[in-house]
Amino acid sequence: MGLKLSECNYSTVMKGVNDISEVEVTTKVAIPDEILEQIAEMVVPLVVEKLKDEMEVWTKFIDLPPCPSKSQIKKTLRIGDATLDYLIANGATPMVWGENTIRIQRSDLVKAFDNTKIKL
Repeated sequence: MGLKLSECNYSTVMKGVNDISEVEVTTKVAIPDEILEQIAEMVVPLVVEKLKDEMEVWTKFIDLPPCPSKSQIKKTLRIGDATLDYLIANGATPMVWGENTIRIQRSDLVKAFDNTKIKL
């Protein structure tokens, strides 16, 4: 059974009335290879699934033109009026193009999704 040494650093800041001191503790932990392999077998599929989900979301954004209309956004991202209004209220700035057309920059949409943590 092989062992890997993992080094863990812990840093704690203790605050006094007028002074700040820092204490650092270094500990070495031996973890058997079998345990590391089991952890990897559990974690890797979760990471791969998360990356697939993220790629699907980015693919939807890439499918949008740089300044899509509200209807293009709703159709491509499969969201409704309420979600789009919520995004507009949280950073997706609408721009009026012509009499009846409102467009939003794709980069503003991405920022609004990041700010609101809405899942597609």
